[in-house]
Amino acid sequence: MIINADWIEWNGGACPVPSGTEVEIKLRCGEQFVDVAGLGGAWALDWRHGDDRDIIAYRIHKES
Repeated sequence: MIINADWIEWNGGACPVPSGTEVEIKLRCGEQFVDVAGLGGAWALDWRHGDDRDIIAYRIHKES
């Protein structure tokens, strides 16, 4: 499911993008930031669900 045109809803599971991909992430708690998939940071490594800091949506990051 798409959220706000280019956001992709995430329901947990294995990381959906290749390692090294820059993604913008929305967490269940409302936080939003850019991270690199698979290369550091808890969110970059763990796309599974289990608490209020779950990833609920993502999109490929495009610099403005």
